Amino acid sequence: MLDISFAELCIVLLVAIIFVSPKNFPSLFKSMARLYKKSKNSLLDIKEEIEREDKFQELKKSCEEKYKKNLKKQTLFLSHFKDLRTVLIRSSIIFFVIFISLFPFSNEIYQFFANPLSNQLSLVNGSLISTKLTATFVAPFKITLFVALIISLPLIFSQIWKFVGPGLYKKEKGFILSASIFSFGLFVISLVFVYLVLFPNIFRFFIVTAPGNVDLMIDISQYLEMILALFFAFGIAFQIPILLIIIVKFKLLSANQIKSSRAYIYVAAFVFAAVFTPPDVISQILLAIPVIFLFEIGLLISSKLFKS
Repeated sequence: MLDISFAELCIVLLVAIIFVSPKNFPSLFKSMARLYKKSKNSLLDIKEEIEREDKFQELKKSCEEKYKKNLKKQTLFLSHFKDLRTVLIRSSIIFFVIFISLFPFSNEIYQFFANPLSNQLSLVNGSLISTKLTATFVAPFKITLFVALIISLPLIFSQIWKFVGPGLYKKEKGFILSASIFSFGLFVISLVFVYLVLFPNIFRFFIVTAPGNVDLMIDISQYLEMILALFFAFGIAFQIPILLIIIVKFKLLSANQIKSSRAYIYVAAFVFAAVFTPPDVISQILLAIPVIFLFEIGLLISSKLFKS
C-alpha cells in the first residue's frame, strides 16, 4: 500500500510538466510529499485499527468458545447431579418401602435371630431380658432395618447401575457386574454361615463354661449389638476373594507377590478374628479359618484369570 513504481512516478512528473508552471514545481512537490506522508500515516493507522479489531474478534471468539465449553460442562454436571439425585431418592424409597413392609413383623424377625441363643438358654433355664424400657422396641427396630437393607441391596444396586453403566466400556461392565453379584452372594453366604454355624457353637461354648451357680439372663440390646458386629465382620471377611481379584487385575500386586506374603496373611487373619469376635477361641477360629480359606480361593481364581 502506497508503494509507487518508477513508471507511475514518471507519469506524475509528465503531467506536472504539462499542466504546472516550472516555477511552481518546488511548492507542488512539497505539497505532494506532505500529502503522501499524511496519507501513508493515515492508512497505517487504519491498518493497525483493523488488525486490533481482528485480534479483538479472535479473542472474543475464543472467549465465546470457552464459555460454551464451560456451559456445556456445567450443563452435563447438573444433568449427572440430577440423575444421581434421582437414584438416591429411588433407592431411599425402595429401602423405606421394604422396611415399612417388614416392620409389622419386627418382633418375629427379632425372635428368628434370637433363636440360636434362646435354644441354648432353654437348656439351662436361662432367658433373654431387657434392662431398658425402650429396648423392647429399639432392638426389633434395628434388626428389621438390617434385614430391610440386605433385601433392598440388589434393587438399590440396579438403580446405581442405571446411573453408572452407560459410562462404562463393555469389558468394564462385565467385570463390575460379575464382581458385584459375586460380592453380594458371598455376603449372603457369610450371613448364613454365621447364623447356622457360628452362633450355635459360640453360644454353646459360653453357656457350658458359665459357673454352675450363675443364672444366665442376656440383655437383648447387648445381644443385638454382638450379632450385628459378627454379621458385618464375617460379611467383610467373605469379600476377600473379590478384593484379591481386583488387586491382581489392576496390577496393584501380582499373584506371586501375594503368595510370598501368605504366612503374614495367615497371622493377620487370626488377628482380625480376635478383634472382631467375642473373646473366645472358638469364634476366633471359626472366623480365621474361613478367612484363610477364602484367601486361598481368591488367590487361586486371580492366578488363573490373570496368569500374565
